[in-house]
Amino acid sequence: MKNPKRKILFTIPTLQAGGAERVLVNLLNYWAQRQDLELFLLVHDRKDQKAFYALDSNIRVIYTGHWRGWKRLFLLFSTCYHIYKINPDVTIGFILWNNILTAIAAWIIRIPSIVSERNTLHVVQNFFVKNLRDFAYSFSARIVVQTDRAKVMFSKSLQEKTYVIANPVTVPSTVINYKSTNIVAMGRLTNQKGFDLLIDVFSLLAKENPQWTLTIWGEGEDRAALEEKIQRKGLAEKIFLPGYAQEGIFNELSKASIFALTSRFEGMPNALCEAMGLGLAVVATDCLTGPRELIDDKKDGFLVPVDDIEALVKALKTLIQDESLRKEFGQRAAEKMKRYDIKIIAALWEQTWEKVLGKK
Repeated sequence: MKNPKRKILFTIPTLQAGGAERVLVNLLNYWAQRQDLELFLLVHDRKDQKAFYALDSNIRVIYTGHWRGWKRLFLLFSTCYHIYKINPDVTIGFILWNNILTAIAAWIIRIPSIVSERNTLHVVQNFFVKNLRDFAYSFSARIVVQTDRAKVMFSKSLQEKTYVIANPVTVPSTVINYKSTNIVAMGRLTNQKGFDLLIDVFSLLAKENPQWTLTIWGEGEDRAALEEKIQRKGLAEKIFLPGYAQEGIFNELSKASIFALTSRFEGMPNALCEAMGLGLAVVATDCLTGPRELIDDKKDGFLVPVDDIEALVKALKTLIQDESLRKEFGQRAAEKMKRYDIKIIAALWEQTWEKVLGKK
């Protein structure tokens, strides 16, 4: 007699452009052809908010439409309703507030839950939010974080059920042109990503390296301020903010030879993983979690202190002036990222939910 299908319900606020959204979609699409899984995705945004990432048709997507405005008052009720109606074996939430909601709703319906933190935990400084998070997470069966350093930020009791699962890295086979004179960065145009700092750094490099350009992919609330800064520094023909990478992130990353990450905090940055996986030479700020887990300083990339303009200039200048070092770093990085292949990461997720369901 065949075992029944595992029915897994994932929950997330939106399917707009973002790292957590991309990780979840990649995993779901990987699992979509499995005959032993029945996959559901509960999205709290409205259905008319077009998804940025394409989902396999085998995944059943439900929109609550309750993530924005006054409709948030119905979030707990609608989450409980859909968990009850679907009756999954386990629910898996992504992103902080949605995790809190999912853990509580699943507990009410008596369905085991897993919550997945997608950012560094220290960004939650508010006493009320931090305690509400820990209270809600106590109802979950497992907590998933991306790095060992994120795990130890929880209390001892929560650490006991916290598993470390990195982001999957799936990249196409691409030949990087290490002669390229383009530096690329990618992420939301917000203070977190430090693109204001990157513009300052590049303005210092551009004087001695006029052939080099900087392209920053992404959108966000800081666009106007960043554009104004570029204009003020007279770099409109050297620094570009083209928005979302509509032709695909790998296509755009492969046009560069250096990737720069200047974030002030991160969970585990997808763009950095993918840049390394492609074989770009990377420079990254050593924020509390993320880059240090990925980069061996001076072996397959450079780590520099957060908000340190001088250190960033020095690291980028070294790579700009040394094509052979760009190639050496890039090839080592690409080899290292094989450990994060989606087959390996997906298997860790499967082991986690099977432990929750009592199958060792």
